[in-house]
Amino acid sequence: MVSAQLAFGWGSNLTTGRLRDFLSIIASFYLAVGVIGLFLRLVKASGPILEYLVRTSYWVYIVHVPGVWLSLKLWDSLGVPPLVNIVITFFGVVALSFASFELIVRRTRLFELV
Repeated sequence: MVSAQLAFGWGSNLTTGRLRDFLSIIASFYLAVGVIGLFLRLVKASGPILEYLVRTSYWVYIVHVPGVWLSLKLWDSLGVPPLVNIVITFFGVVALSFASFELIVRRTRLFELV
């Protein structure tokens, strides 16, 4: 989503809504594929940090979507510049996602399902 916003969100003269949405989807897809490919190429061995990220990935995936939406809306309503909004949202939602995993999932029976 960040790549889509950076590529098509600001300073673009592309005003057609559907084409812009389609290009945003394509940009986000290729960003995700690129990050996964880079990760697979650079990470060869498993360790405790990687194991933790594997365990938390699905929870973070589920929780981050409403968190990103709420955070972007909140900071936008306060008049925060878009780039600052994205940075605050990224770090804030990552921190809240991992904290919620620790508080809601890891110390409960839900952890057995992960």
